Amino acid sequence: MDILSLDVLTPAEEGRPMTVRHPATAAVVLGSDGKPVTITLRGIRSAIARETLRRFNAEAAAQEAAGRKPSLDDANELNFQYLTALTVTWSDNWQYNGESFPFTAGNAKTLWADDRMISIREQALRFVSEDGNFIAPSA
Repeated sequence: MDILSLDVLTPAEEGRPMTVRHPATAAVVLGSDGKPVTITLRGIRSAIARETLRRFNAEAAAQEAAGRKPSLDDANELNFQYLTALTVTWSDNWQYNGESFPFTAGNAKTLWADDRMISIREQALRFVSEDGNFIAPSA
């Protein structure tokens, strides 16, 4: 076996699709076309993820040095920014409030900031953190 088949960095940089699942049943969520709803996300090992986390840590340290503890709202905002940075695209079968919801950077921000979508946010945070999602199954 070629040890480079265990590379998680390259796929993390490219992004891999996450199939959205129903929070109560874990069933695959189907879009308007009957196909699975997916989001392509970069992984935690990607350069953009590492840079975003470095920036967040520096901001938190600066706040603490100034005597201000980061709030829950601060943490949520960081998660929104983090997931927006890691979102590459999503399938074209999304709907939001009954309307077509194509991938754009603005729509990604809308999705991740919407507290009603917390189950998708949590799925995405787990997905990007697991190296196994960014390696070929045959490796």
